[in-house]
Amino acid sequence: MANENTIQATGTFITRKGLNLITKLVAAKGTLSFSRAAVGTGKPPEGYSPDSMISLSSYKMDAEIADYGTQEDKAYVTMQVSSDQVEEGFLLTEVGLYATDPDEGEILYAYMDISTDPTYIYANGSANRTKYAEFTLYVLIGTVEKVTAAVTPGSIITKETFKASNLPVIDTHGIMGDSGSTVMSQELFDAVAEKIVNELVSNEKLNTVLTEKLADYIMKSKIVNHLLATDESTVLSGPMGKELKGLLDVLNTKLQKLETDVERRSSFNIASDCNFPYGLSIYCDGTTLNTPFKQGLTQAQEGRCLSVKGFEANVYNSQLFITNGAGIFYRYVSSGVWSNWEKA
Repeated sequence: MANENTIQATGTFITRKGLNLITKLVAAKGTLSFSRAAVGTGKPPEGYSPDSMISLSSYKMDAEIADYGTQEDKAYVTMQVSSDQVEEGFLLTEVGLYATDPDEGEILYAYMDISTDPTYIYANGSANRTKYAEFTLYVLIGTVEKVTAAVTPGSIITKETFKASNLPVIDTHGIMGDSGSTVMSQELFDAVAEKIVNELVSNEKLNTVLTEKLADYIMKSKIVNHLLATDESTVLSGPMGKELKGLLDVLNTKLQKLETDVERRSSFNIASDCNFPYGLSIYCDGTTLNTPFKQGLTQAQEGRCLSVKGFEANVYNSQLFITNGAGIFYRYVSSGVWSNWEKA
């Protein structure tokens, strides 16, 4: 597969169970066996240190162990995450390395939190996207004399192993001569590197084109997952765009209802209170105060209130209320005291 994304993870935490295992194996002169690797989409809980982890916070899938070795008191394990079995892309934020404890069985030996610099694993079939990610974890092993790891059959050979082995390969594109000829891997690497330098890096015209193309891309660090960013160089992620559209849809719905209500009230000049008529004839609805509907005499909310006197005549006045299909009601006010509505 092409387009690998290699991460050298030196900030790996040995878990407490991992340290206990080292102590056991040093005393018993046993073998440290790495059983598997896994990745997830979580991170340590708030206030929880990485060395206290006993499993991934949010397991997503197993990774393939491609290579391992030792360097003094440390071991390195190279693991790969392939898109082959990924149906839906995800943001990889944590990595775990497991080992076999003679007493407890499989334990989380080492944990790496990359939630501040995650790696996106694309779904299988995504065009022009990273096909797999490669991680190399360096972990403390103390004075353990022997280390083994369950290398996944069929995992992709690492660049370091490939170059160190200097294996014979087929020059399919004729970089070193005739297409299809057999050459040594190190020689082919050197020739490819020289070709890149001569034809890409030193090509001013091509560099200009690449620079213009790269300007159309957005750095991962500039993509934000909230609506509070003030940096003009940042952009919203896809999920935030969907959330923003949802908020705008709700706002537009409320605005349309408000515009309809305002238009309706403007058309009928709906009164707010029958006790304070602004004219001899006022239109009322369910929101108008002191109507027969508000008094509980009828289910008809709309109607027209006719007053002997208008313009807030609420000291001495008489009124008829013609409902929308529920009859006529009347009342009066004397010395500022309104009588109840009565049906005519």
